[in-house]
Amino acid sequence: AAALGLSWSGDDRVDIELRHGRLVLASSADWEGTEEILLVVEDSGGLTATGLLTVTVVPSLPPALVDPPQRLGMAAGEHRLLSLDDIAIDPDDPRDDLSWNISGHNRLGVQLSGERLVRIEAPADFVGIETLTFAVADPSGGSAAFNLIVFAASPTGDPLLADLPSIY
Repeated sequence: AAALGLSWSGDDRVDIELRHGRLVLASSADWEGTEEILLVVEDSGGLTATGLLTVTVVPSLPPALVDPPQRLGMAAGEHRLLSLDDIAIDPDDPRDDLSWNISGHNRLGVQLSGERLVRIEAPADFVGIETLTFAVADPSGGSAAFNLIVFAASPTGDPLLADLPSIY
């Protein structure tokens, strides 16, 4: 197979290096902005193809949610533990720097430990549905949130009824 050559131009504020077949990008710590870099690929016959690479440097990326749970069924009087460690990732802040807030609980007991472990407890007489909102923020103010619907059916087998949303 013929080798391809790669070159670029327009990299005034972004440093580019080709390492083991991958482009590695870097910028100085005091610069934020967008730069357009023209990539040129050339084959051994001299044919070329070009493409524009747009690089945007921001001061901080917000946390991202990875497959957060959506529903949790519980029996009355039961408790469950939920680890938040694998739910939010932040590429530029360590997990210990992320702060969590949980809201929306009325009858459910919700406790958050310093190790990002949540204990959700349903009272002994709990039958119904509550929606908990989990919000995570990083030190620069970036944030993400998800809702967890927690429900407990009646021990007698009666159907669990939920309020329908208003339709206008």
